[in-house]
Amino acid sequence: MRTIKYFLLIIFAFWWGLNFYFSFPKSSLPILYAHTLYQNWDNVFYQRWGFFAPPPKFDNRLYYVYANTKDTADIFVYEVFEKLNKRKNQKYLYNDNLINLDYLLHNLSSPIGELLREDFEIYKHQKFCDSITNETECYQSFINQSKSEIYQLSQIRTLLKHSALIARKQGLDDHKVRLIFGAKDLPRFYQRYQDSIVREDNVFFSSDYYNLNSSTWER
Repeated sequence: MRTIKYFLLIIFAFWWGLNFYFSFPKSSLPILYAHTLYQNWDNVFYQRWGFFAPPPKFDNRLYYVYANTKDTADIFVYEVFEKLNKRKNQKYLYNDNLINLDYLLHNLSSPIGELLREDFEIYKHQKFCDSITNETECYQSFINQSKSEIYQLSQIRTLLKHSALIARKQGLDDHKVRLIFGAKDLPRFYQRYQDSIVREDNVFFSSDYYNLNSSTWER
């Protein structure tokens, strides 16, 4: 019986030792240079700690709104994340290309929302909104003053390149694009199967049109 206890203790210590080793920076892992072996290593020891996080209250939304430069009534709306999730579900579960693209696009769009929220709080603290009673109007005033700086963000420039790629895939020649960032409320857990639940779609930034041919903003 004592032998079994020692054996289990050794197995337990060995397993947690490997997990501890796996948490080291990748550059310190000699196994990294054996790509196939590292993939197997990663599949066994990768921990999804996000499982223990509180459930999200909203879905991020990123829209590319394309308008024909010759006929502005010709509009095509492309919702990025929803379409990407559908592609992920249709493909093999661990499709690295789609997973990496989803991760990249979320990490490009999410910081923009956080930056706007922080800067808006500073804007209000500086009393620029004292003469405006409606906070929505105050926020729009803040956005109008901040657009030039927002357009210089590297995240915006990268998303514009992605929108140009989508335009080519969709056959949208001679088009301009507007970027719209938003969030859609998620139903509570007990409401997830109720079709009658209305999910509010909130927009926190809508850009001007960007001409994909001339690479200029249209004010």
